[in-house]
Amino acid sequence: MCTDARSSETIEVVAYIGQTAVFPCTATSILSTDWWFHKVGTGSANQISSAELIINGFLADGRFSLRKAFTGDASLTIGNVTYSDSGVYICRVQQDGVDNQHKFLLTVLREYLLKY
Repeated sequence: MCTDARSSETIEVVAYIGQTAVFPCTATSILSTDWWFHKVGTGSANQISSAELIINGFLADGRFSLRKAFTGDASLTIGNVTYSDSGVYICRVQQDGVDNQHKFLLTVLREYLLKY
């Protein structure tokens, strides 16, 4: 469930290179939704558009998918994650005149190799 926009809670998500990362964002009566990506260490933010999955003016590479917000589920999925996907993802949802958000910090790690 999306949390109140005043909340400072950030959910940590860890994925290994090549895995799928899922950022759940659900609510009832969603009027509109926006996803934003902040690269850690930079001051810039890129909007992820649900219309055509455009990221900062460029067509996404097909690894990104968004659920249909009108169903109450505006979750974002990134397949085959890479180091460049690391950062903060924010789902902003407007419902019944209230703006809510859910923050995720994605950390992408190199595959862990077991030594026998």
